[in-house]
Amino acid sequence: REWGREWRERGREEGAMNGSDALSALAQNAGFNRGLRRARVTASTDCLTRYRSEMSMEDLTNPDNAEARRLKADSIEERKAWKFFGPYLSERQWSTVREDYSENSDSWGFFPHEHARSRAYRWGEDGLLGISDERARMCLALALWNGKDPILKERLYGVTGPEGNHGEDCKELYYYLDSSPTHSYLRGLYKYPQAEYPYKKLAEETRRRSKADPEFEITDSGVFNGNHYWDCDVQYAKFDKDDILMTVTVTNRSDKNYEQIHVLPTLWYRNMWRWGQVHDGYQPDEGENATPLLRAVSKPDDHVQCVYAQHNEFETDFVLYAGSAQVNGDGEVSAPEVWFCDNETNKQALFGGNNVTPYPKDAFHRKLINGDNGAINPDRMGTKCTVHYSAKLAPGSSVVLRLRLRARTDDADGEAANVSQTSAQKLVSRALFDAAVEQRKSETDEYYESIQLHKMSDDMALIQRQAYAGLLWSKQFFYYIVEDWFAGDQGSRAKPSANRMRGRNREWRHFYAADVLSMPDKWEYPWFATWDTAFHMIPFSEIDPDFSKEQLQLFLEERYMKFDGQLPAYEFDLSDVNPPVHPFAVWRVFKNSRVGTQRDWTFLKTCFHKLVINFTWWVNRKDKDGQNIFGGGFLGLDNIGVFDRSAPVPGGGTLEQADGTSWMAMYTTLMLDISLELAAHDPVYEEMAGKFFSHLILMIDAMNSGDKKLWSEEDGFYYDALLTPGGHRIPIKLRSLVGLVPLFAALVVERDVLKRLPTFRKKVSWFLQTRSDLRSNLTFMGPGMTSCEDLNDQQFKELFVDSSGKGESGEELLDAHFLLSIPNKAQLRRLLEHMLDERKFLSPFGIRSMSREYEHKPFRFECNGQHSEVRYCPAESDSYMFGGNSNWRGPIWFPMNYLIIHSLERLDYFYGDSFKVAFPTGSNNMLTLKQVSVELSRRLVKLFEKDQDKKRPTHGNEASRYAGCEHWRDLVLYYEYFNPETGRGVGASHQTGWTGLVASVIEKVAEADDLAIH
Repeated sequence: REWGREWRERGREEGAMNGSDALSALAQNAGFNRGLRRARVTASTDCLTRYRSEMSMEDLTNPDNAEARRLKADSIEERKAWKFFGPYLSERQWSTVREDYSENSDSWGFFPHEHARSRAYRWGEDGLLGISDERARMCLALALWNGKDPILKERLYGVTGPEGNHGEDCKELYYYLDSSPTHSYLRGLYKYPQAEYPYKKLAEETRRRSKADPEFEITDSGVFNGNHYWDCDVQYAKFDKDDILMTVTVTNRSDKNYEQIHVLPTLWYRNMWRWGQVHDGYQPDEGENATPLLRAVSKPDDHVQCVYAQHNEFETDFVLYAGSAQVNGDGEVSAPEVWFCDNETNKQALFGGNNVTPYPKDAFHRKLINGDNGAINPDRMGTKCTVHYSAKLAPGSSVVLRLRLRARTDDADGEAANVSQTSAQKLVSRALFDAAVEQRKSETDEYYESIQLHKMSDDMALIQRQAYAGLLWSKQFFYYIVEDWFAGDQGSRAKPSANRMRGRNREWRHFYAADVLSMPDKWEYPWFATWDTAFHMIPFSEIDPDFSKEQLQLFLEERYMKFDGQLPAYEFDLSDVNPPVHPFAVWRVFKNSRVGTQRDWTFLKTCFHKLVINFTWWVNRKDKDGQNIFGGGFLGLDNIGVFDRSAPVPGGGTLEQADGTSWMAMYTTLMLDISLELAAHDPVYEEMAGKFFSHLILMIDAMNSGDKKLWSEEDGFYYDALLTPGGHRIPIKLRSLVGLVPLFAALVVERDVLKRLPTFRKKVSWFLQTRSDLRSNLTFMGPGMTSCEDLNDQQFKELFVDSSGKGESGEELLDAHFLLSIPNKAQLRRLLEHMLDERKFLSPFGIRSMSREYEHKPFRFECNGQHSEVRYCPAESDSYMFGGNSNWRGPIWFPMNYLIIHSLERLDYFYGDSFKVAFPTGSNNMLTLKQVSVELSRRLVKLFEKDQDKKRPTHGNEASRYAGCEHWRDLVLYYEYFNPETGRGVGASHQTGWTGLVASVIEKVAEADDLAIH
């Protein structure tokens, strides 16, 4: 990274001295196309400055990495102004735990999709490709109607967990195409059928299918055949911090028919006034100020419709401007028309009750589809409004809508009740919008070029860019105050039942979330999962280091972490246990976010102290017998076991987990690594380093020796073991990722660390002298040595006690170092033979989660009269374990593959060229561990790259559709997991999310190509 920065600085200097020709030449040599980019940015800036408002435009007039300067400004300001508005609106708020007040904790049934258009949400909002402020108080999103659907399309549809044959599943086609880190530029795409949306067919066919059948997707329904659909392209460009330009381009992709489309950009307030809780800002007894207000300040026949927006929690009021639409091609479009209603529940329609307003939330649906003109407020005010456009377009033609949400300034916007049409028309002019959107797009391009350190193909750059876009679009305001959720709300029918006090999350009444969080998938998983978040932050740290640090620290705060040290898992059960990967993310983010020689020591220290508390919780709660063998339950791997590892063992007994113990060894390794880093600046941390060193050695020993060892010398693999009530210990010899997790615990300690840290050295020396039987757990790299057992007593003393740095015979040992790792060299070789065997774990696209050997010969396990069977299952799950919407019995999972790659890199740093393995197993192709890591990285990237037929494996059965049309071929989906045999994406389709790790993996591949590592 330092090399890349140096080249960029040299590029700037030579460009300034020698002109654009020299700059272009240097850009080609260094792999940066900055000269042409600068020319384009300058040109669009000159165009844009002709339409300046009274506000400061300095961020637009200097094109030199303006996005980086915005990020820097937001890192300093307490109010992160450039990030105040962003894509924080959920894709699904209905059927979440937060909205569930049912008797039996039925979150899917209590608030179904059918209620969403008519029922006010309590804990959030959702919309189609929308944005909001950082607390989702004011929301702006798209709504559509094709003239045939039974409901207004205001949100994405999918089947619920109980409905789906493989759990919940979104039945829509939408894509996150671009985003700058501050969301100064955003672009998304939604594909909307011109035929009636097949709600009924999707639900009925899904219910008909079994676990043995694939999911029934919207493309299977035929509504996109013949290209009879609309491309709805939405772009947001911030003219300034609180000044947002929204451009909606709707294109008729049919090649035969004129078609009609209704487009309704919608602005509304989240209902904060109906619930009577002090945390919501508004209270029912505040009289005229009880609710925020949207009201028209233009005449119904004005060319530009203007809506004044007031909210008592905002520093300023806002004005929404909606200009006349423009048709490109053949067609016609109506003038904009503003409708108003209130974001309140239609109790009469849903429950037969009395409405608090004559104009409830579903008014636009009732007016447009039912023809109910009395549904909207004739006084043109409310808490929800939409601007209605109706267009009829020829094949290939499009309509462009331009709206502007702008903080009010008296000089530009005038009095609230008297907005000048002349001023309004200038504010939404086509020339201004085109210039501003191009400017922000150019700045976003430049920012990503500035952080791209290695040359890569255009296709790889596109994959990486859309992965980053998915990460940024998947931010969401997450609101969940457990104390209020338990108490229920005044004036609401949603009263919690008495069962709630004995139900989920009852031990987490301190939990208080009102934050923008990184979501796994804003439709299928519109709630945080702590171990997912940790993986998200690794690629996030490459584009927005401050956000990644804030997210990791947030989960360690006292309003999230329990006072005993447990981290929350996810809203369905905050007490569930995920793998402890938080320290891995902290360490990687700390390393990735360095600026020059400056590192954020405050961040590292703060996280370390909190992680010590969490580490202690693990030791006290998950090492049941104090023997350094850990449990933990399913540990995020859902159905990977022969039975549900989070439930009591069938027939009784205790499960000793190879992955649970290995995750804790990894945790300990990371805490030791962080301690040593901090100890170099503060000797206090040497004490902690000594503690973690001793604990790690004991864990390694427990995994490999003694009565409880989880290593099978016979098989060369690590297994879980079942301790029966009768005291018998039975290994569960199922080869899965569980047995590969021991690779993750690896740390190289340099010889000079012992020299620089005398207290740590003394602790290591005392421990290894006192427990000389444990020295074999250190692999030592010195002249002719493979482990600490090879050291004679004199050498050991000089190395670990007096640190002279010389052995008995006078040879220099200062450059020697030792490895802390669960598998020793011999075990590592045998473990990798399994992992790199194409008949077992190695697939064309990465490492399988379970060995393929069980495809035709299932693994069978019998104990206590209970019979269990596990079959290799490469795609959707054939089990209802954990809802059946994820599968760890074969598919490729990105986070685990990423950890394998990272671990191989660490091990290669120690062994280097002295350790080579056959890749694949049984071949004559001998590679170092670094080379293996690169080859695995290439296989992962292949999931998304175009093959020789221009098809992307991730698109599976739809690959031909994507490859065969210019309107599809550059659209990439980042699924939750992947079929290792075909590469087809499975599960949640927008899991960026942890599949966004592909952005980091692409960087590894590009670096290897630069350095010619093959």
